Amino acid sequence: MNGRSSLHNLERRGNLAAAEEKYFELLTVPIEVYEEERFPFRAVSPVEVLAELIPVNNLKEKDSRRCSGRRASFPKFCIARSGP
Repeated sequence: MNGRSSLHNLERRGNLAAAEEKYFELLTVPIEVYEEERFPFRAVSPVEVLAELIPVNNLKEKDSRRCSGRRASFPKFCIARSGP
């Protein structure tokens, strides 16, 4: 069994014994360190997230209404950035 499937199986099962929790930690800590070193990310605001996701997913103002179930609109700065 490789590390990835071991982690997946332990995570899905939950309620781990003490030895299993230690094993899980031994497998996850090096992965977390690797990811933090190689793929750092900065904290972003919800507004920045929306401003990035709207054009990437080709969303339009009507999509916000469909998702929210009410009349809503994207902030104007998002629409300005989202396309021609």
